[in-house]
Amino acid sequence: MIRNRWKASLYYIGLGLMTLGLAICVPIYTALYGLPIIVIAVIVILISETTYRSKVLGILVPIILWVVAVYFFIKYAYRTANKYVPITVLIPTDFNGTIRIVHSEPCGASIDEEDGWGVVRIPKSGIAIIRDPVGFAWTPFDYVFVDEEGYRSPIRVITDEVETDTTHGVKLEFDEVVKSSTPDSTGTPRLIHCVALSVFNPGYPEINHGTMPFEEATIAAVDSCRKSKR
Repeated sequence: MIRNRWKASLYYIGLGLMTLGLAICVPIYTALYGLPIIVIAVIVILISETTYRSKVLGILVPIILWVVAVYFFIKYAYRTANKYVPITVLIPTDFNGTIRIVHSEPCGASIDEEDGWGVVRIPKSGIAIIRDPVGFAWTPFDYVFVDEEGYRSPIRVITDEVETDTTHGVKLEFDEVVKSSTPDSTGTPRLIHCVALSVFNPGYPEINHGTMPFEEATIAAVDSCRKSKR
């Protein structure tokens, strides 16, 4: 009796494993983790005590639903990625420190285009304000040092390495939302959307804003920008 109940429950265990494995595989790049679970699920379903028809449906129906989910995921990803242009970030050659690219600001500058890439020029303050949206997870970035004569040199991208005093390159940190000190018409602080970068450029002093923390300097620059467009 117990053995029969166990074999009967295997079918539902297999369905659960199949659902889990297929869910992991919806983003294609995680399929390596989901496929072994799917294989185990198929084996469990096949050895379970149920009808042949139920076994076939238990395997095929989740796979069909997975194909539909992947189709819509790819469609969504394609449409989202096409909303954002790839961006080349031009950084002064003597810059060292944190950069904030404030985006989606109507008062900001429109980014120029070069060969299909948008160009964002970072000022000495390290705070660039643009009106175009930036998708942190979707926008390809390229980083370039540029001197006063316009000569450009590529910057090495830093990922997971530990930074030291000799580290040279740029690191994409995070997407963040900062509350402005200027409220909207309802009295609610307006949000500031920005992407943070860290530039490691030994031999040059790290940028500072005097006694004003970098976040406050960002808020002040955005508030000033918004006021100038009223």
